[in-house]
Amino acid sequence: MVSAKQKTIDRKMGYLVGIDDYMSKPVDEEEFILKIKALLRRAKINDERKIRIGDVVLDYDSFTVSRKDEVVELPKKEFELLYKLLSYPGKIFTRIQLMDEICKVLLSDMQILAHILKYVVDELKDFTVEEIVKIIPSNITHEPVYPGNRVVKTSSNESIIPGEGLLRFDVCFELDIPEKNSQNGCKIQIDIEAQNSIYNTYEIVTRGIAYTSRLISKQVKTVIDGDNYQKLQKSYSIWLMLQAPLKYDGTIRTYHIQEEVLSGVELKEKGAYDKIKIATIYTSSKHEVSQKYEKNDELLRPVMLLFGMSGRSAKEIKEILEKEYGFKMSNELKEGVENMCNLAQGLIVENQAIGRKIGKKEGLIEGRKAGKTEGLLEGRAKEKYEILINLLEQTNISLKQVMKIVGLVKEEEIKEITDKLIADLSLKEGYINGRPTNITIERIIG
Repeated sequence: MVSAKQKTIDRKMGYLVGIDDYMSKPVDEEEFILKIKALLRRAKINDERKIRIGDVVLDYDSFTVSRKDEVVELPKKEFELLYKLLSYPGKIFTRIQLMDEICKVLLSDMQILAHILKYVVDELKDFTVEEIVKIIPSNITHEPVYPGNRVVKTSSNESIIPGEGLLRFDVCFELDIPEKNSQNGCKIQIDIEAQNSIYNTYEIVTRGIAYTSRLISKQVKTVIDGDNYQKLQKSYSIWLMLQAPLKYDGTIRTYHIQEEVLSGVELKEKGAYDKIKIATIYTSSKHEVSQKYEKNDELLRPVMLLFGMSGRSAKEIKEILEKEYGFKMSNELKEGVENMCNLAQGLIVENQAIGRKIGKKEGLIEGRKAGKTEGLLEGRAKEKYEILINLLEQTNISLKQVMKIVGLVKEEEIKEITDKLIADLSLKEGYINGRPTNITIERIIG
């Protein structure tokens, strides 16, 4: 869409009515052509599920890379990472972004899915992990879900309502549950999301309501026959909060619809309204790997081991999963754990290197020039403060270690930084320098 309107609200309205991109006049012709090429490339990738680079073809459906008559099949996780990188030529991905992608890939593993579902999904409580693995569909996807626009007719007029908007599901699928003991079989909708940080601008359950609502609304055309809502499937949205502050470690919350009879007779058929369930599961990378959780350990510890930045070796994690929790370590699962551990370790090392580079000279020099400790927080020293915050948010190393990395060794310097951190965090809980953070006052003073 090309328009003379440049206000943010105008752009938002454009995207709400279904456009793919927006450009304001005057239009740069070269940029315009590049945008068209990008949209065509993405459309082709989404349609064919193939990427072509010269005579090399990546086929998503078969996980193969071919060149002329030579075809090589790659492990699923390696292929998906390669496919993601090549889908966005010229774009640089951070370690955090790649970790997010590996989280999604791990979540598409049947065994991991089954392990999570057993302890969250009510209809699967009587099933073993092995039984759940067998009923999980083989075509599990962790691709984005794009619902189309909806035409709404009223008695007075006919109008096209903007689509419900784009929702990106990490892992989303339908589960066909067979009869088990006295329990009747049924079909349910499953959404599982992995989050590497806690959002302080809203409660994640609010987002979960939006996701389960989408799982419900998309059944109007696919499951429900006319006005027969009896076939409406229960929808689950399960959120794994993987880098939660230590105070939230081990927290599991669930939300569902309950009947409250204000007067009269209660509805005996619970299945008529029991149609959504949201679960939020919190684990912390600061949890001691060797220590089991007091409650719900079978769910929590494997999640923490698989997805957390614990700093432990892949070998140690694989042994615990295999020996204590009965995981069968397939080659793909081994590779996923190794990739996650490598990226986590790389992130720690990377942040340490940045901290050392910035913290060696500039900030301390400016502080000395000012002749007072306040100078420590001026000029380049502000960068050092940001690096310190970044290290605290993305690693599980102690405040003392972080301070050493950025060059803070003197007692007065350490005290001043500590006081500033506490003061900044105290202004508004969950925020620092005006932006959301997972750093807590408890961690600073602990």
